Amino acid sequence: MGMCCSSVLTLSRVKMVSRQILKKYDTDGSGTLHKAEVSTAIKESLGQLGSFVPSGTALRQFDEDGSGDLDEKEFTKLVLSVLKKSGVDVQEMQEELEAEG
Repeated sequence: MGMCCSSVLTLSRVKMVSRQILKKYDTDGSGTLHKAEVSTAIKESLGQLGSFVPSGTALRQFDEDGSGDLDEKEFTKLVLSVLKKSGVDVQEMQEELEAEG
């Protein structure tokens, strides 16, 4: 594996990067990602893994409040889910997600 996978990935790092990507692709300044914005943001945050995540499916699965958009928390959960399904170990993930409820 490449160097990207040799270092420890923490939940706080995933949250920080997800927040930065959300802000970058939130073109209308709403604080959320619309369907068109989700696709581009997923591909940037997850690289090639993001190519396998249809934005419509992501919205249906992770849009917890039914708004039709993904807010920061929802987008972070999407990123974490794809990383986990891909076998990436994110330190502190289970403990902090349980604490958030």
